[in-house]
Amino acid sequence: MKAVIVKPGEKGATFSDVEIKEDQIKGEEVKIKTLRVGICGTDRGIVNGKLDFARPPAGYNFLVLGHEGLGRVEEVGDKVTSLKEGDLVVPVVRRGCGKCLNCKIGRQDFCETGEFVEAGIRGMHGFMREEFVDDAKYLVKVPRDLGELAVLAEPLSNVMKAFDELIFIQKRSIWHCEDSSYGCRNATIIGSGPIAQFFAMTFEANRFNVTMLNRRDPNEIEEKISRTVGYKFVNTSNGLDEVPESDV
Repeated sequence: MKAVIVKPGEKGATFSDVEIKEDQIKGEEVKIKTLRVGICGTDRGIVNGKLDFARPPAGYNFLVLGHEGLGRVEEVGDKVTSLKEGDLVVPVVRRGCGKCLNCKIGRQDFCETGEFVEAGIRGMHGFMREEFVDDAKYLVKVPRDLGELAVLAEPLSNVMKAFDELIFIQKRSIWHCEDSSYGCRNATIIGSGPIAQFFAMTFEANRFNVTMLNRRDPNEIEEKISRTVGYKFVNTSNGLDEVPESDV
């Protein structure tokens, strides 16, 4: 099948025919047709040979890129009840070590051994290929109405994790406002890339007063997003007078 591959530690990526040893679908496995794959800074670092933790799966000298995936279910094993043919799914990126308690209960982001694998990053092929087989427990079903936008679910999940951690830490004291919202709190976001936009949307949805900073004026797309979402965009090259004192 066709795939975008790299050799971790070396610069460059290629679009190649590859053979990946995958057994026939077992009872709890699902065959997925890849529809969309996002690209982020991690992919850029791997392609530039700058991420020393990137590695191929055991038995391979290459790694299929892609961890922000969206696919369509093509075939399901006879023990799969949560998914059916035609469903849209987003695969989970990090897979636990199977040893520590956090990984055993599905909190692999807090792996204690460091022996986890990550699709398209370390120890596991990613989703920049025509199709792949995966365990149903690592596939998150998404509403069909989302369509191609569902490919953004993985990067958004990272933002939501960070936001949840912030709120959890602040629970040590009363941090919300008198009306139980966060409308009296200011959030400042440095930079205006895609993840920054997700953070702005998340904080705005929770009624924070959001200011986004960059050393330039917003481009056309950023201007439209800031107007729609409702946050303030400040060009810091003109000074910091417009930047409020930040709580986050």
